[in-house]
Amino acid sequence: MEGQRSLRKIITTLAVKNEEIQNFIYSLKQMLQNVEDNSARVQEDLEGEFQSLYALLDELKDSMLMKIKQDRASRTYELQVSAQLAACAKALESSEELLETANQTLATANNHDFRAHKCCIQGAVGATRSGFNGCFPRVSALPSHHTWGPGVPCWAVGLRGGG
Repeated sequence: MEGQRSLRKIITTLAVKNEEIQNFIYSLKQMLQNVEDNSARVQEDLEGEFQSLYALLDELKDSMLMKIKQDRASRTYELQVSAQLAACAKALESSEELLETANQTLATANNHDFRAHKCCIQGAVGATRSGFNGCFPRVSALPSHHTWGPGVPCWAVGLRGGG
């Protein structure tokens, strides 16, 4: 009898321990399910955050590319304007040189005309050297009979460019 009692006690203890193990296994399964559910939620949240960050970075990339393109276009424009200004400055310098050459040529031509008509001017002015600081006679000082062609005073030929 004692052996049966001991056996029953062992069987009861084993049954209780079996139930505890079953409850523990059930608890572990519930925890595992909760962990998997939480993990899935966290993964979805992280994927959403990742997508938001990716979209934001994509916008920033597009914005920076646009700024780079605008900056490049602005610098290209500035370089073109600078090159145009340099070309204009060079053209202006050439024009100034051309103008200076033209003025020198004109001065030489005027001197030549002046020398060519000097005798006529001196004859018209006489010894008085009147008018325009002695360079040209006053019209009133010119005798009307000194002409260079029909009705044109000889001193006016150089002024008209004729002769």
